[in-house]
Amino acid sequence: MNTRIRIQKERTHVFSPSITIAMLGTIKGDVTDHALGAALAAAVSNHEILGCKITLDEEGQAFYEKMEQPLIRVEQFDCDWKAVVQEQEPIAFDWANGELIRFFVKRQQGGVQLLILAHHLAGDGLAVSYLLDDVLHALNGNDLTYMPLQLFDLNTVPPHAKLNPWMRFILRGLNRKWHTTGKPFTHAEYQELHKSYWSKRTTEIYCEELNESQLSALQQAAKQQGITLNSLLTTAFAKAAQAQSDIGLAVSIRPQGYLGMGNYATGISIRYRYNNVKNFGVNAQEVHQRIYKKLDDHKAKFFLLQFMNEVSPTLIDAAYFSAYGSYTNKAAHTVSNLFGYGGKPKSISITNLTTLDMNKQQGIYSLTAVSFVPPLVPNARRIIGISTFGNRLSISFHVASNDQLSEEKAFIDSVMRELRSYH
Repeated sequence: MNTRIRIQKERTHVFSPSITIAMLGTIKGDVTDHALGAALAAAVSNHEILGCKITLDEEGQAFYEKMEQPLIRVEQFDCDWKAVVQEQEPIAFDWANGELIRFFVKRQQGGVQLLILAHHLAGDGLAVSYLLDDVLHALNGNDLTYMPLQLFDLNTVPPHAKLNPWMRFILRGLNRKWHTTGKPFTHAEYQELHKSYWSKRTTEIYCEELNESQLSALQQAAKQQGITLNSLLTTAFAKAAQAQSDIGLAVSIRPQGYLGMGNYATGISIRYRYNNVKNFGVNAQEVHQRIYKKLDDHKAKFFLLQFMNEVSPTLIDAAYFSAYGSYTNKAAHTVSNLFGYGGKPKSISITNLTTLDMNKQQGIYSLTAVSFVPPLVPNARRIIGISTFGNRLSISFHVASNDQLSEEKAFIDSVMRELRSYH
């Protein structure tokens, strides 16, 4: 790579105060500390992006900048892994010095639990699964295919997916106002923002699993209704919400065959209120149609990318400081509200990694389970992470510890009752 590459699509992650992706892999086999350490070093070194630090210039532009050696942190833990995530998410990644990833290891009978915590600047959830897969390959003595840093190229977005002229006019006006009244922010200011944000917050993580027969029953039900499993799951979430819901769904735009770390996700959203007069299947077909109406429309599918690309990078940063710091600026306040930081958060946000294509290698070490927890981003009430591995479907619910926690527990119970009713 060049000495440094400018951050564009990933800019919203740079100053976000809640951005830690968690993935747990349970590894079967007698793994020594030396072997695991070597495998982690090999896997990290295999992805060029993990050998970078994040730098800012005087104008506030952000860059991935190559370092001589990647920064690798490995710690032991002996508690429940979810407690480690809760303990670590208030600790800001020191991305200015190259800290983009952390590893935690728990020894147990017959193997280890490997917990990976990644800053979103290292990659999306699917990317972290590729890193976990590389660790298994390295443990088993298999060669790794080097993955150079490869960022999403905004020039590949279809031309007809551009924002409409009126939206561009509004955003350019905000940018002009910002450029005359705003300022770039520093890494030190980010650390203070992060500390302040988490001084008032804690989160809870709940993990559920559907076994092979339960998953098979859901897949069969989805097939009979002519919808995807993801649409069925989304309908279960909408039903449990018992209200008009803004539902955000992560969408992969990863180049086919590229297995490197990096961010290749965008998002769409739908609004839906579950109709209790109609049966679940009818509701699910309506949800499915709304999702695919967006996915089949390039303008809707790439709207978020195009929108963020039109906003000045330092104004994206300022939205966080306006919402969660003591910074006052009209343009920053406006963008903060547009991003949903100052108003009502999106009620349901879903990241479904679908079936994880891992563990195909033969060797003495193998993965027996995988769990995935997306970050509870500032503009979401609840984040739901879904992945399928080894014929089991894992669902994590990441929510705030506040006076709505009893409602969240009721929401989770309702979702799981619905999903298990097919078995």
